[in-house]
Amino acid sequence: MRRVTYEELLSSDSPELILKTKDKKFTFKEKSYSITDDTIHGKGNFIYLEEQSWEPFEGQFSVKDVESIKLNKMGKISENPEVFITTKEREYILKSERSSYWIDNDTIYGKGQSRLIAGQFDGDIGINDAEEIRINKSNIGTTIVLASIPVLILVGIAIIALSIGGPISIMD
Repeated sequence: MRRVTYEELLSSDSPELILKTKDKKFTFKEKSYSITDDTIHGKGNFIYLEEQSWEPFEGQFSVKDVESIKLNKMGKISENPEVFITTKEREYILKSERSSYWIDNDTIYGKGQSRLIAGQFDGDIGINDAEEIRINKSNIGTTIVLASIPVLILVGIAIIALSIGGPISIMD
């Protein structure tokens, strides 16, 4: 991954693109974006670089979407701890009371607070809004050549060993 100039970005053949603005980091897979004048048009993912504000939550989400669950036991023993649940796109805080959340089959129902941490993006970003632009250009040809060198060396050693007159013994 390397930083690129505006000229390099315009002349690139659409490798993976990572663009940071003041508050978000966008990632676009290869061939999922285009550049016109000073605008990147595309479909990708984003994460917030700054924490977003919490908003009231009452609803449900699938257990399959849960990436982590943490229990915060701050405060007095008599106080109810909070449950922090993180999914791919949101963070949730639910009070650890029986009435605040419940699980039915593979769905979590609850009341508490949530905030957006990431999501999918489909639209335009002005290049002038970017604080940093990086491209990840994988070169499969170079990778194959570099990976094949150790194999060729081992094959060469085996051919030399067999041509000498038999197996090489290290324990003589």
